Amino acid sequence: MMSQWDQTFSNILGYKIRDSRGINWSAQSIVDFLESKGIPVYLAGGAVRDIITGNNAPKDIDMVARAPIVKTADILKEAMGTDSLLIYNEPLGSLRVGNSHSEYIDVGMFRDINSIIGASRLSEIHWGYSGDPYADALTTDFTINAMYWRMNEGVLDPLNRGIADCQARKLVIAADPRKAELDLRLTLRMALFACRGFVPDNYSHTFFVNRINDDVASFGVDLAGYLNELTRDSSDLKAAILHFCANNGASAETIQALEFAVNSGSVGYTSYWNNSGNSNSSITVGNKT
Repeated sequence: MMSQWDQTFSNILGYKIRDSRGINWSAQSIVDFLESKGIPVYLAGGAVRDIITGNNAPKDIDMVARAPIVKTADILKEAMGTDSLLIYNEPLGSLRVGNSHSEYIDVGMFRDINSIIGASRLSEIHWGYSGDPYADALTTDFTINAMYWRMNEGVLDPLNRGIADCQARKLVIAADPRKAELDLRLTLRMALFACRGFVPDNYSHTFFVNRINDDVASFGVDLAGYLNELTRDSSDLKAAILHFCANNGASAETIQALEFAVNSGSVGYTSYWNNSGNSNSSITVGNKT
């Protein structure tokens, strides 16, 4: 089904990267190449969210290929060269293609939510391929990020509320409860989107209040590094996240930890963490999902 945003989506497919052989590839040419090999490709995540909310120039282009990540990686590696796969994470089901860490495209697969069975933290999961947008949507963080777009199909909204929540700027947890239970990043990501003008619904806000203290503590020495990654090292965003947490149920201890993480950086925060009587070992956050 065609959508009102199709022309804007088509426009951003002009974004170009360069492979390790010096050849330029547009996002469209990557889509066309994979589809010529029988693999349907969708734009996904933040780019879809941004366009629906009126931002016609998304910063990131994420794709989902309807094939196991091993197959997609092998096809792109043969066409672009091995060195063009900046990141290839088979357990996570994702890869990053390009020849520059500032210009790249992330490609994933439709993951199987049932892969989470038996895992006690995200880094233990070896995501399987489902081929199902609904199953994949249940592995995402919020409904506003659980949508996909493909030419001639328009926007896919498997949870049947992503478009409406984008337009209402409502923040609703999309993740299957099993995924949400393991994802210690979810509360800080909720704070980030709240700082961008999205309002958590009652369930999501309650989730935040109940989890923020444990989640921040669980990051251990990795807290400062994750905040840098989450905010792209933006001082303003870090300050806004800290303010949101302070006004939405975070304890004094949690606020102190966040302040140290924001103001002292990774090395300084490690010293703070260890000097506070905590273990030198930290919980590994694992790869982005």
